[in-house]
Amino acid sequence: ATEGVGALREIERAITELGMKGVCLDPYNAQVYPDDRLYYPLYYKCLELAVPVIFTMGPLVGKWSNPASVQNVAVDLPELEIVCSHGVWPQVTEFIALAYRHQNVYLEASIYEFLPGSTPLFEAANGILQDKVIYASGFPFRPLDDLQRFLEYPFDNDVVDKLVYRNAARLLRIAS
Repeated sequence: ATEGVGALREIERAITELGMKGVCLDPYNAQVYPDDRLYYPLYYKCLELAVPVIFTMGPLVGKWSNPASVQNVAVDLPELEIVCSHGVWPQVTEFIALAYRHQNVYLEASIYEFLPGSTPLFEAANGILQDKVIYASGFPFRPLDDLQRFLEYPFDNDVVDKLVYRNAARLLRIAS
């Protein structure tokens, strides 16, 4: 994803020709912090194409999932929609604060939302971040029936549809 003009062309092709809805970046595999200037041309392309950037975040990312690094991008590019994925575990509370503070930061709750310490993500999804949390299955790493487990949390009735459909549909510009 950091291969210069070739990466920009591939993003354009993926969005305009293949119908993809966003660009996923994995800071760990690239060994690049989200606020590294190397990524900024990709962010500008996402802004041009009106698609979000999704960061792979979770326990395997370690130092590469630094909330301050994501905040720098959110501040630099307030129109860029940023999704931090995989329950942002184990830095859940820091990312909740980040999403609460920045209108353009969203959290996606796949895979790690059931690990110890992730309860605040459910609480935020049921309250202050109900418009900014997106459910994803994490398939094939987790079974599709994890949705049933996710829905066992006592979410308010009006929140469930947001978490499992409306928030993602809005972000990905999918007609309802």
